[in-house]
Amino acid sequence: MKTEKPIRNIVRQCTIPVMLLLVLTIAAASCAGSRKQKSQPPQAPPPPPPSEIFTVVEQMPQYPGGEEALLKFIMENIKYPPEAKEKNIQGRVIVKFVVNYNGSVENVEAVRGIDPVLDAEAVRVISMLKGFTPGMQKGKPVNVWYMIPVTFALKGQTEVPRPDILIKGTDTFYLRPAVSPSFPGGKEELLKYIKSDYRIPEETDKAGFHGSVIIYFLVSKDGNLSDFKVISGLSPSADAEALRVARQMPPWIPGKINEKAVNSAISIPFYTPTWPIVPQTGSGISEVFVVVEEMPVFPGGEKALMDFIYSNIKYPEKAREQGIQGRVILRFCVRSDGGIDLVSVLRGVSPELDGEAVRVIKSLPAWQPGKQSGKPVNVWYSIPVEFKLTGEGEKAAGQPSQPVPPAPVQTPQVPERIIFESGYDTPPYFPGGEKALSDYIESEKKFPEKAKLNNIKGIVMVRFTIDETGKIVSPSVLSGVNPDLDNEALRLVKSMTGWQPAKRKDIPVNASYALKIPFN
Repeated sequence: MKTEKPIRNIVRQCTIPVMLLLVLTIAAASCAGSRKQKSQPPQAPPPPPPSEIFTVVEQMPQYPGGEEALLKFIMENIKYPPEAKEKNIQGRVIVKFVVNYNGSVENVEAVRGIDPVLDAEAVRVISMLKGFTPGMQKGKPVNVWYMIPVTFALKGQTEVPRPDILIKGTDTFYLRPAVSPSFPGGKEELLKYIKSDYRIPEETDKAGFHGSVIIYFLVSKDGNLSDFKVISGLSPSADAEALRVARQMPPWIPGKINEKAVNSAISIPFYTPTWPIVPQTGSGISEVFVVVEEMPVFPGGEKALMDFIYSNIKYPEKAREQGIQGRVILRFCVRSDGGIDLVSVLRGVSPELDGEAVRVIKSLPAWQPGKQSGKPVNVWYSIPVEFKLTGEGEKAAGQPSQPVPPAPVQTPQVPERIIFESGYDTPPYFPGGEKALSDYIESEKKFPEKAKLNNIKGIVMVRFTIDETGKIVSPSVLSGVNPDLDNEALRLVKSMTGWQPAKRKDIPVNASYALKIPFN
């Protein structure tokens, strides 16, 4: 029993150093951790999201798929309020909103409305938008104001013509102002400017491209020019050259409405030497031009031409009974004496509709003929004739089948027709350029044996489209020689793979060209 006390003392003496060591270890670890935490610099808080809202930026916001896809989304999701239908209310609501720096939509409001229920529906649909590519300023995504019209139109209402417009951000551009914008000094000075600086690349002619370049651009109310794009091309290199020359033009005299300068849009042609197309033997016409210095003009202009066509169209009974409708595209020759000849269907719908369209075109009165070097010449002309069926009966495009009574409650507000952009600001590209394309055509072209034996030769002109994936689509013969040569030309064009597509604001788009394939 006496031995317990010494043992207890020994245990107590051993425990104290162990506990002291444990405390010192914990304290040391705590100090080390404290020193480690103090040695790390404090992390900076994330930068606040941008608060400024821009009106115009270096790169404007872009909806997925472009403006056509934006319009399609709106049209598919809009629901015409029954209350507005009953009261026969229609018109255009201008909606303003912010495309956020992260691509979302906020601050949606109707800045110009027509009725509370239509305004609310327009705001509802725009609020559904998402997935924008945000606007960029100095390489950084920013908030940008955006404005878009939402149109409510009731079927069967008579429309009053108003100017076509283009919406760019928060600005409205008129496509047909009362006074068109003009180059300083007028049309003659513009032609001099183009002729002095525009040079068609040598490889364009060698590759066999044919046509002319048409450049479209915007003219601000201050006369400044922007948004240049090709809406009709000659060749990739010729398109690029035309864009270069156009972008160097001085400021223009702006367009006007009610004597006030307005934003407007315009297109100008960059003509090339014309290449006559020889029609089939026996037509009685020696040669027909595709593009000339002065194109043919219908008496009264294009509107009078369309009025004549649709006032004379008679919807074929058989097509109406079978519910057949669609667009017939025709080509015809405006002779040097102004008469119409060589009417043919480039793209048809049915024998009945095709035949009716041909009948009306053949009945056209005399035109003012086209001119080349001051002399009247034969010129090819193409035009679409559209046939549509409605619930009330048949009609050709733009013509109501019967008079529509006026609105019972109020005169409807007729919306301006909104034009969404087409064309490209970056031409397509064939691997190696147009010289490589020319070499490819010569190496891959096969002269049909049957044509050789019969000594048939000539030049086939083929029109084709390079789609947004770089694939050749819709090739067609504009001017042929015989079926064997025509088919070989089509085969050759279809085989031209590897194109880089044209682009508009870095988004791939379609581009079309005409190409001459010689068989000598």
